[in-house]
Amino acid sequence: MKLARTILLSLLGFLLLIFIVALFFPKTYTVQRSLVIKQPAEKLYKEISDYNDFKEWNPWSETDSTTKKIVEGQPSHSGHKYSWEGQKTGKGYIIITETKSPTMVHSRLITTTPMESESEVDFTIEPVEGGTKVTWKNQGNLDYPFGRYFGFMVKDMLEKDFDKGLQNLKNYAEKH
Repeated sequence: MKLARTILLSLLGFLLLIFIVALFFPKTYTVQRSLVIKQPAEKLYKEISDYNDFKEWNPWSETDSTTKKIVEGQPSHSGHKYSWEGQKTGKGYIIITETKSPTMVHSRLITTTPMESESEVDFTIEPVEGGTKVTWKNQGNLDYPFGRYFGFMVKDMLEKDFDKGLQNLKNYAEKH
């Protein structure tokens, strides 16, 4: 009986510790990466705001050949939507909520599997010396308590994916 009580109290203490420590972790995350591409802003804006092009250069397209992709709505306008479902990529969609040609595309990203999440995605496109600077930003909330532990991994994973995606965009823009 004493052993069972000790195990139960230890387990409760451990769970309490998980919940208390999570209170001190960030509630949100922001990931932002940039790349200067030697292409005009108008061309890059078109390739970012048209999900028919996005599906060709986004870094997740090449990770899962089983992914089904659906593009709906008018490119470069609110409501333009890219949905996907795949074994490795999970299921979700990204939908444009605001654009400003040729400088900005704002979208809402919703994933339903392997885990539910919502975040905001911004692309800013800015002419600079030597080309056009494209910045890809994603920000969202981290659910309490377990999402906050995941927040430490999100930044590392997304930074690598964004770097790869921006390089893919550069390569795609130079070929088309």
